[in-house]
Parts: sequence; structure tokens; C-alpha cells
Amino acid sequence: MTNHKTPCRSNLKARSGGLVILALALVCPSLLGSKVQTFSMDGADVTSYRTYEWLPTRVMARTGLLEDDDIVGPIIKESVNRELARRGYTEVSEGGDLHVISGGFSSSSSQFEGFMGHWGFDFYLGVWTTTAVVGVTREHREGTLAVLLIDPKTEKGVWGGLATLLIERPRITGGKLDKGTAKSIDKAAKKILKKLPQRRD
Repeated sequence: MTNHKTPCRSNLKARSGGLVILALALVCPSLLGSKVQTFSMDGADVTSYRTYEWLPTRVMARTGLLEDDDIVGPIIKESVNRELARRGYTEVSEGGDLHVISGGFSSSSSQFEGFMGHWGFDFYLGVWTTTAVVGVTREHREGTLAVLLIDPKTEKGVWGGLATLLIERPRITGGKLDKGTAKSIDKAAKKILKKLPQRRD
């Protein structure tokens, strides 16, 4: 988990409405493959900004990209707001010095662990032996949170980061996200934004 400064530049348009949670990966693909990565754009001094306002959050679901959903979005905002406040930045409803876009997605993969054999007596051969062999796999599920700070005047990214954590399968019950996934979002926000430079007075 190292602070990574990359020479890549952002041409993201704050007004375009086309920003997605994968923006950081598309702009700086070298950020993928690491659990926590942050970057600042060349020549940008994020500590000179004081206030921020939100652009819609983005969450990748089975049905597609959700914008400002009412289940995961508020949890992301609460976690990111808490950490930005700790770094000295203040949220405003409009006219912010920075625009914040954040969102998340999860992915899963299966890992082959080996074989499990069942021991028993083979009546045909007349010996005790392995009667059945079953492959054993394990599912790995990861959740990724992205945060990007944009200067609305230049419409360019100033600072951003990604955090990827191992998670359980997200569950929504009664319109609420399970506590485990909510805690993972909060943990990811902390890991990203603790690397954000403290705002100077």
C-alpha cells in the first residue's frame, strides 16, 4: 500500500455525465492490480482546495450501472464525507472548489484448491481405495471503491485513489445493505483517503 504518483493525466469532463466508477482504471490502468493506490495529477495541489460538492455516485450492479442509488450510494457518501472532513475539507451543496465522484463494484473468481477423494471398499476389485474424486474450488470475491476529486474550473482530475478488499457476497435485505459490506466500504474509504494530503489553511 504505497502512495503512487503517476504521470498520466485526466481529461475527464465534470459536466459530461459520462463519468463511471471505472474512470480511474481507464485513465490510469497501471493502478489496477494493487490493493490500494492513490495518485495526484502533475502540477495539481489538492491542499489548496477548501470545499467540495458531490457528483452522482456510481455502483455497478447486475442490472448495470446505477447512478445515485438509495442503498449503496448513501453509505459511500457517508464514509467518504467522514474521511474528507478528517483531512480538513468541507462539503457544500453547490459551488464547491472540488467535485467528488465515487463508486464501487465487486467481482468474483474461482480458485482451484485440489481434489477431495472419498475412501471406500471397491467390491469389483476387492480392495479399499478411493471411490470418488471431486475437485475443490474456492470463490474469491473482491470489492473495489474508487474516489476521484475534480477541479470544476479546469474539468481535470486533481487527486484520486482505488482500494480493493476481499468481501463476502453483498446482500440487500429490506432495502438495506448487509453490515459486513457496509463496513468494507467504510474500511476502503479510510484506506484511500488517509493518503489524501491534509488541507492547508
